[in-house]
Amino acid sequence: MKSAILYNWNFNLNYGLDLVADLSEAQMVEQPYAGMNHPAWILAHLCHYHPLILAIVKNTPCPDPAEHPDAPWFDEESTPISDPSRYPIKADLVRTFTANHAAISKAFNAMPEERLGQPVVFTRWQNMFSDTATALSFIMLMHESVHLGQLSAWRRVQGLPRV
Repeated sequence: MKSAILYNWNFNLNYGLDLVADLSEAQMVEQPYAGMNHPAWILAHLCHYHPLILAIVKNTPCPDPAEHPDAPWFDEESTPISDPSRYPIKADLVRTFTANHAAISKAFNAMPEERLGQPVVFTRWQNMFSDTATALSFIMLMHESVHLGQLSAWRRVQGLPRV
């Protein structure tokens, strides 16, 4: 189970980096349609949830990202806006996304396999997910893949080639 999750987690990292590799700073906040998730919001949003993933992997408490007051521009209730001053610059987003993926991969590799069958440490998810494996599969794979798919669709709407 761990190897399957980690394989796809690493795939998401490379796919995400490829999706933004050729984008300019200005393109990072372009919205072809009002409310459409743009690249800066998507990467910032995913990075916003990486501390939660790390906490689940390490079995440590973590503040709820949905209630984090310092990230109102990319939390789960936010609406993307085209103001570049509201988001980190592309280089910082890419660096954080990459570093977070590496830290999570390292911790995940070190995590005992039996933890996957234990209850998830994140309180809000204890009724949603039966165990840590289900929670991690959701947040590491499904959640990230959904948003990377949005980024792929954004590219196509912008007339950019597929990745």
